[in-house]
Parts: sequence; C-alpha cells; structure tokens
Amino acid sequence: MRLLLLLPVASLMLSACSSTPDPEQFAGKVTDNFQAEIKSDGMKLFTYSVTAVKTDNRRQRPQPNMDATEHQRSRSQPQEDMRPQRMGRRDGAENKQMTQELEIGLQKTLESNQYCRDGYYELERLVLRDRAELRGECHEGASEQDIKRFGYGKYTDQSKP
Repeated sequence: MRLLLLLPVASLMLSACSSTPDPEQFAGKVTDNFQAEIKSDGMKLFTYSVTAVKTDNRRQRPQPNMDATEHQRSRSQPQEDMRPQRMGRRDGAENKQMTQELEIGLQKTLESNQYCRDGYYELERLVLRDRAELRGECHEGASEQDIKRFGYGKYTDQSKP
C-alpha cells in the first residue's frame, strides 16, 4: 500500500525537477535589452525585453529567374507573418517559453549588473509570441556607485544573439 502512494509522489517530484528551465537552452534564440533609468530623486527604474531571433525569413523576394506571373502568384499566397494571430496550444507554449526567457534573462542580468540589489517591484509585463517585456522599479534608491555607473537618465545595455 505504501508503495502505491510513493509512486505518484515520486513521479510528481521528478517531473517538477525536470521542468526547471536551463538558461543555456535559450542561448542564440533571443536577443535581450536592458534599459536602466535613474530619476533625479534617486528612483531606479528599468525595462528588460527579450525578442525571439528569426531563424526563417518567410517573405519571398523575387528570384532572378522568376517571371512576373510567378512572382505575383507567390506574393498573393498568405504569408504566415501576415495572418491574424490566434491563441492556440502552440502559442500558449511559445508564450510560456518567452515568459521563462524573460524571467531567467532578467535574473541573470540583474545578478551581473547589480542594478536592483534588494529586489524590484514589477510595474508592467507584456508577453507575446515573439517578444516579452518587463518594467520594474528597484526596492532601493540609487547609490553614488549606481549614479557613476549608470548615470542619470537612461542607460541601455543590449546583447547580441
């Protein structure tokens, strides 16, 4: 009887461990952008965004050996990027992945640049299929070191894929 109870509990524990995302799985799949803003009163704001790297350009360009009729026919076919976006299972999974990329990327960025040392308040979050953005305010005010490093106004740090 105990074995029957242990089996579901063990499987739940294993599935929880396997669902923890590995930051390396996102390498080269997104570009990120961190923008810091220190106000004159010392308030520290930031915007962190991630954008999916396009690996497949769906728009067709006229080929030198394609005549005008073929080119017109290829242009009249609906492009995937031009269709209305509907939420489906795949979009839900993509949104979940973008959320993970946003959260992991922001955590790693804040650890490396030490911008919000005492945590932050989340002011706004936007998650779409191919991009996500989070705006926040640091718990602590700007120190002299922060002002020297980031300055007043806006500071941008953008990564390449």
